[in-house]
Amino acid sequence: AKSSVEVSAANAFGSQDISNMLWAYATTKCIAVSPLPPLADRAAKLGWDQFQPQEVSICMWAAMTLGVADARPQVHAAVQRLLQHTARQIRKGGTSSFEPRHLSNAAWALARWQRHCRLTGLRQECKAAVARPALRSIAQEASGRLDDFAEHELVRLLWALGSEGCLHLRLLAKPLTTTLSKPSSSSSDSLPFPSNRLVKLDVEQLTTLATVLSWTLERAVWEPRAAQGRNALPAVPGDDRSGFRETTRDAAIEKQSRGQQPHSDEESPNFVGQQVSQALDKPTPPPPPPPPPSPPPLPSSAPLEGRLRDDDTRRRRRRNG
Repeated sequence: AKSSVEVSAANAFGSQDISNMLWAYATTKCIAVSPLPPLADRAAKLGWDQFQPQEVSICMWAAMTLGVADARPQVHAAVQRLLQHTARQIRKGGTSSFEPRHLSNAAWALARWQRHCRLTGLRQECKAAVARPALRSIAQEASGRLDDFAEHELVRLLWALGSEGCLHLRLLAKPLTTTLSKPSSSSSDSLPFPSNRLVKLDVEQLTTLATVLSWTLERAVWEPRAAQGRNALPAVPGDDRSGFRETTRDAAIEKQSRGQQPHSDEESPNFVGQQVSQALDKPTPPPPPPPPPSPPPLPSSAPLEGRLRDDDTRRRRRRNG
């Protein structure tokens, strides 16, 4: 339980104090006495619109880190509350003032917490109708500034979007191809081929990038069109697809999240596609045999019964006569 000392100290904190305190505890992985519940309450009272973009991203990253390391339910509830409030602020206020590292950290904190909850069965997962619009807003802002991202920031952003089904190729395919094909500033003259930004990625980053792109391709191929429409981005100028209105789409996602349990497959965001592919791999059972023809109707027994009655009548008459 929160002590009165913790609550009174948190009530005097400003936005920078909250972000600095959370960053210190998360960096040192100090979970003996978690300051997260009182600080989350204090941040909600201040209003997240009073926080700078750097402070918002630091608070999201620190809350996710402390929630993963701590097993106490009150800490998990505080993480869920803080991330949902910040996600709503991102959706409402936009991310135009965010730097690339802020966009990457905010997206990664949201997606990493969602994945942790599904892996461990925690019920403090953020609502899809809150987390996904925030991720779509981040993707919309990042699509025009991919050149400004460092390699590790770009890979982390793509993983966050892909793991939650928010990496849309019609928005990010062209700018991503352009930024990855640009010549690398640290290219070596000994390479027999022109180098680009992919050369600067290590093995783990390359593997992550390939996995994320395979998730997106799998979703585009196997996921039903109705599910794609619920997660689609709003229509952009020049696109002949009108898309769904954001409020209707988010309401449908929230209704689905309330009525269904979270899926447990964390290595791919497209669990629907995996079920379809598994069904296609199974051998198709042979069709059932046709029903046998019905037997011909039996002849009527009425004439035979009539003849028997006549014979009985004759025998009785002969005996009596």
